[in-house]
Amino acid sequence: MSTMLSDLPYGQVQTASFKLIQALGNAGATEATLDQINSEPAFAERVARAVLTGGYEPSTNHVRAREIMGRNFLGIEEMTKHYKISPTLEQLETLAEIPFSEEMIEEHKYKYLLVAGSPITIVDMRAKTLLKKPKIFYSNEDASWYNIQGFANTEKVGLNWYFIRKTAIRDSFDKKFTDQIGFLGLNEEVPRACELVYAVVLYFLSTGERLFGDVYARCIDLTSDGTGPRISVGNFTLSGIIIKSYWGDKDYDYVGLASCLKS
Repeated sequence: MSTMLSDLPYGQVQTASFKLIQALGNAGATEATLDQINSEPAFAERVARAVLTGGYEPSTNHVRAREIMGRNFLGIEEMTKHYKISPTLEQLETLAEIPFSEEMIEEHKYKYLLVAGSPITIVDMRAKTLLKKPKIFYSNEDASWYNIQGFANTEKVGLNWYFIRKTAIRDSFDKKFTDQIGFLGLNEEVPRACELVYAVVLYFLSTGERLFGDVYARCIDLTSDGTGPRISVGNFTLSGIIIKSYWGDKDYDYVGLASCLKS
């Protein structure tokens, strides 16, 4: 669990504050800069955000996408805040432009999440949120069957923007996987489990809302031997999000198909 600055020992905060002021001076800040931080809360917030996000300032298309998507926009700020990820300047440059048109964002603003992805595995996501309350992941570190599974401990979210559907495809329930994929749109594909978990958990941490609360969404991944069964994610209740391979590709009335838009 992250510790608030107000809970830290005074000496530790004082040392960090001194180093920050020293760094501002080395970067060319003047007394006027400090006066502006003291007198203008919005400016102070920009400085704080720059410190926490490695100097990130939202570009015009980031700002516009957030205006359109509202809480369904999970950008670099959310990623750095909730997953405690500090992107490099090179990574920020990669995410600088959203590869979806404004028209496309407008069209899908209610049913999808627009998410800034960062290289991280499911196992690492769980470690970063292990002590958070309420519980995020159903299985703890010792009991998770997927600790040794490639889809969870080596597959990483890409350094990309993702358009992840907030629900399983409506007509895909109670069908085998081979039939479910027939319900994908022309510009849709099945996401990897790491991508779906990343988006759903980040959405919960940002809004407090749990997606896939009473259903599962089938992903594209298979278990480590490459032959199956297929991975499903869901049942995100107070007990935490569940990751299963039990159902494979068979038909169940509570297992639908996850989807995302191609960039």
